[in-house]
Amino acid sequence: MSQLNRQIPLPFNKAIPFKQSIESTLGSENVVIDVLQMTDNEKESITSQARVPAQKDYDLNSTGWAPSYQDPASYLNIMDPKTGSAMKHLGITKGKDKEVVAQLGLDEYKKLLDDAVSETKMTWIRDMKKIC
Repeated sequence: MSQLNRQIPLPFNKAIPFKQSIESTLGSENVVIDVLQMTDNEKESITSQARVPAQKDYDLNSTGWAPSYQDPASYLNIMDPKTGSAMKHLGITKGKDKEVVAQLGLDEYKKLLDDAVSETKMTWIRDMKKIC
């Protein structure tokens, strides 16, 4: 390993093969990925810590997430257009941007989430009646 490679942070080392793979697959005449190195504060100010979607200033971001519980709702609720934590990462203001939500089909997704919650509540009530 060269001296230069030892000084480059690991995320940057992962970004270069990603860049090369995308550009070679899609053709560098069609897509160009500029890998930017920035401090954690700089990155967070335009990604996870941006307060509103308009502050988001990036096209791709490598990040991670894990659910709090082994409950399917932990995975599904992040895309709820009214309360989901992923909305700001999609450039959608929670509870607003109804036109964008409809174009993405998230309004239909919200209906499915609401139906699942209703079904879960009814199952819980039925089970509680059996116990009591």
